[in-house]
Amino acid sequence: MLLFNAGDVAMFEFLSKNIVIPKDTYDYPDFNFAVYMEYIVEKDGSTSIHKTVDQYCQARDWEKEVWRVCNLTRYQKPGMQEGLPVRVKIRLPIRIQLE
Repeated sequence: MLLFNAGDVAMFEFLSKNIVIPKDTYDYPDFNFAVYMEYIVEKDGSTSIHKTVDQYCQARDWEKEVWRVCNLTRYQKPGMQEGLPVRVKIRLPIRIQLE
């Protein structure tokens, strides 16, 4: 079973702690950003082939920041199929709302 260090909750905590808010974001009150990142979890738990699937904001700085943080993610256990480690495609929704 694919596992991010301490589970899904820990993954979203990791993302929220590591995403740095781009400076120009504060110019927009009630900023909302949503993006679906797609990437591959390799057999060793590292991630590769990051790409944006859907984006609901034209904020390129945010997209770059989300890519940066997704590159930092490491999985404790790889995906398994028939007892062997396999590559797994992940589609991760990331939503950011500033108030």
